Amino acid sequence: MSCCELSLAVSSRRDLAVKVDNHRPTSAVSHLIMRLYVLGPAFGLPSIDAECNAAVGLVKSHCDANDAAWELIISHEDDGSLPRLEDGRTIHHGYRNIIRHLDHTSTLTSEQEANSTA
Repeated sequence: MSCCELSLAVSSRRDLAVKVDNHRPTSAVSHLIMRLYVLGPAFGLPSIDAECNAAVGLVKSHCDANDAAWELIISHEDDGSLPRLEDGRTIHHGYRNIIRHLDHTSTLTSEQEANSTA
């Protein structure tokens, strides 16, 4: 039995959004939701890009551990700025910068931290 609610939406920029809501009330303020932008899916994976796939796993682990909502947004931008994490008013480009940001806001266990850097 899944504890998450998934929904799909298509924005005007032709990005595909997958919302993952871990026990958040529907009245949650949308600017508090982390948004992770990645290149499109391929071969049954969330993205065709390895760094984007790693970022998906990292953000999922972080949000599961902190009971936080997040959105996975499939983008077709291929200008080197993906993966991109928008967390409130801050934007972080690239896997390493996303790790640094989540480490500062994290309550992960030591095992989860080790897995995130592996």
